[in-house]
Amino acid sequence: MTTAPHPGPRPETPRTTPDGSRLTLLHVGGPALLLRLGGLTIVSDPGFDAPRDYPRPGGGTSTRLRGPAVGPDALGQLDVALVSHDQHVDNLDLSGRALLPGVAHVLTTPAGAARLAPDVPGVVGLAP
Repeated sequence: MTTAPHPGPRPETPRTTPDGSRLTLLHVGGPALLLRLGGLTIVSDPGFDAPRDYPRPGGGTSTRLRGPAVGPDALGQLDVALVSHDQHVDNLDLSGRALLPGVAHVLTTPAGAARLAPDVPGVVGLAP
């Protein structure tokens, strides 16, 4: 199976929020989004792996067909990572996991925090 190349990132376009704060968004790919707001740089559900197959528990594979629009090095210093869930590699992939220990604040679910804690110092699990 062949896939079309990723179209590439759209430039970060600054916007102004109603309170006058500067806001920029960049869709990295898949669930990953970079948000710059109020002096903070936030990434949601970091995923940066190149196309590949991932083995699934119980058999079978998940296949990533496209890589990210930009790599993690292009994002600069990250202040916060929001991880909605860590159970699936299509949501938090291997490159995203490797990035987390260098992020000042990692926020996720309580169960996700327990799983990530051995490798991610200071991860915080937030209640629903």
